[in-house]
Formats: sequence, structure tokens, C-alpha cells
Amino acid sequence: MNFPDIPPTLEGISDLINLLRGPNGCPWDKKQTANSLTGHLIEECYELVEAIEKKDYNNINEEIGDVILNVVYQIIFLKEVLDIDEQSIIKDLYAKIKIRHPHVFSDINLKNAADVEQNWEKIKDDSNVNLANNKDIPKYLPSLSLALKLQKKMPPQDINQSYDLIDSLLSNKDSLDSESLGKLLFAIVSIAKIKNIDPEKSLRMHNNYINKN
Repeated sequence: MNFPDIPPTLEGISDLINLLRGPNGCPWDKKQTANSLTGHLIEECYELVEAIEKKDYNNINEEIGDVILNVVYQIIFLKEVLDIDEQSIIKDLYAKIKIRHPHVFSDINLKNAADVEQNWEKIKDDSNVNLANNKDIPKYLPSLSLALKLQKKMPPQDINQSYDLIDSLLSNKDSLDSESLGKLLFAIVSIAKIKNIDPEKSLRMHNNYINKN
């Protein structure tokens, strides 16, 4: 068959995927499920991040398309179990953005980004989101990113406590094992949080530097 004349919209991508999964479509596309494509979604997101950090603008354009394709796949799979469509998903997104930005869409005055983040935590508290047990933190985040999220839920910590813990762990280097190494990395992430540094991005940048040399 010839490639169909499909509009460049989310609905158009959805129509194209349904064609690929239809009777005369592609065997590979037909067998895919929401779970089978999660690895592809993660991979495409990382490829997009890499292109952004490299400022490879042509590749950014391509990788955004790949991410959108995977997102639309997930929308199609979700339609199979819920009575939704693209518009209802976007309406829910709009509602969330409105709730998160009362300083834009109401008369609340927030002066800076830190105030915005603090107010968002208050909004989640007022919405009865249980922050104490960290249920709102995705457990499949990369480990350093997850550690940073957990650190942000914890009470503020003196940076010297983290340095002391690191010194203590390193002073017993002969007994360093997986558990103590985990504590060491968590303490390093604590310092990163205090210094407002993204540890995942920092390590990724260093990995890229090593990989080039």
C-alpha cells in the first residue's frame, strides 16, 4: 500500500499506528504491548537527553519525534482499558498545570522559583498526598535521581554531617561493601542536593568525558 495522507497531529500518529497494527499492517507492531515498549520509551528519552546536552539540534528534532511516537503508542494501549482519548489526556494535563501555577492563574504572589517549588509541596500536602512514605516518587528512576528525590523529602541536613559520614566510611575502606558503598553514594547525593547540583547529570557528563578519551 502507499503511505497514507495523514495530518501531522497526535490523532494522525494514532491513526498511523492503528494502521500498522491493523489486518494488513506490521507483525512487529501488532504484537507490541504497553509493557513491551517501555524499554523503547526509556531508550528514546535518554537519546533525546543526550542530543539536548550535545546541542545536536537536528538530532533533537528526530529524537522528539521518536519520543512522541512512543507516547502515542502508550495512549493507544491506555484506550484499550480506559474510556479516554487524546483530548481527555490533554485536558487532565491542563488541569494539573493550572493547579501547579496559582501564581499565574490566580492572585497568589510567588517571587521566585524556590517559592514556586515550596508552594507546590504545600499544594500536594493540601491534596492529601502522602509525602512521608514517598509514594509519589517513581521507584524506577535512575538510582542517583531517585536518591536526590528522596533527599528532597527529608528534613534539611547540615552539609558537615554528610562530609563526616563520607570520611567515616572511607576511613574503613578495607570493610567497604555494597551496603556501605550505598550509604557513601547517598551521602554524596545529600551534598549535591545542598549544593543544588544534579548528581545524575554530573555523573553522566563525566561518563561522556571519559568515553571521549
